Amino acid sequence: LLGYFLSKATGAPLVLDFRDSWTDDPYLILPTKFHRWVHEKLEKIVLGHAKHFIVYADWLKKVYEKRYPGIPVSVILNGYDSSDFPIKKLRDPKKTKIRLAYSGSLFQYHEEFIEILFSTVASLSISTKDQLEMVFAGDIQLTNFDNLVEKYGLKSVVVKLGYIKHEEVLSLLLSSDGLLFTIPKGDKLSYTGKIFEYLGTRKPIISFVSPEGPAGKLLFEFGQGDLVIDYDKSHASKIFSKLDQLKYIVTHPGEDLYAKIERKGQAGALAEILRNIIKSQLTFSNSIK
Repeated sequence: LLGYFLSKATGAPLVLDFRDSWTDDPYLILPTKFHRWVHEKLEKIVLGHAKHFIVYADWLKKVYEKRYPGIPVSVILNGYDSSDFPIKKLRDPKKTKIRLAYSGSLFQYHEEFIEILFSTVASLSISTKDQLEMVFAGDIQLTNFDNLVEKYGLKSVVVKLGYIKHEEVLSLLLSSDGLLFTIPKGDKLSYTGKIFEYLGTRKPIISFVSPEGPAGKLLFEFGQGDLVIDYDKSHASKIFSKLDQLKYIVTHPGEDLYAKIERKGQAGALAEILRNIIKSQLTFSNSIK
């Protein structure tokens, strides 16, 4: 809204970047139909004034192209900054356990993910569990988390670090043998920002996501498809029975594909869009003089 008013006041072209959608956001919870009507009206006013949209996913590009014909839409994925990655991996070299790491918050809607994850690990042999640790870094707001650890007898497997600094998170990811990733069951629209940082580590990613959603498709594109579980416990059991072979399951693509999700390349794509808009504005201004 601020960008809209500034554009109206100055005449500068309005370029809108959507890291999430507006009225199409599956997590946008509004109290009444009236509130949704207001949001839809505001979206129509603001987006109808824009010169260009930048979105995070192909599905949203298609939505806006249909809803606002004539306004160009470009896709620039979320990404990661490789310069953030620490040079050293913080891990005891004598440590022999297989480490799986999860970074980020856990909310109530993550309970099904944790339930399937813990029940799968609980079904492993005692010797396999003795060689496994699952480290969770981030704010755990899932109230039943500790109860589930207790229920499945995983006190010796689960490690809670709580909130830690970003550089420490990256060190954790880089020192792990595999990463745990999830998007709530049924959500076929979201990426979540951390998937790109996960991919940047080049680590195997055990993913509880729909293969039909943008995150699932991205994981397949990056050679992680065999580790996409889609909340299928039987598939999860097969993967967890081969934890010592995780690194052999992933097929890494070429570096040109990683460049697509690196901040430097994304900044270049954005700069090119802005240059073209400025150029078209100058051309239009000169033509009416």
